[in-house]
Amino acid sequence: MTGGEHDARAFIAWLGGYLDNYLRIVSRMLQMQRERVPLRADVVLDGRADFDTLVHQALEAIRERFPDNDRRRHG
Repeated sequence: MTGGEHDARAFIAWLGGYLDNYLRIVSRMLQMQRERVPLRADVVLDGRADFDTLVHQALEAIRERFPDNDRRRHG
């Protein structure tokens, strides 16, 4: 077996372990976060959105929660 073949096999073994752990542990933890965090969060943003969308959503959420502050700055 060449060094490249050994590296490829080692990577495939590592990837198999990573995916197994992801399915068994990480995906469950992410699901728990999706269920629990929004209940306690002031603002929930979808981190998969593009940057400009995230900024717009964050600013809108802040303005909704602190409307007096926005009027003082622009009024």
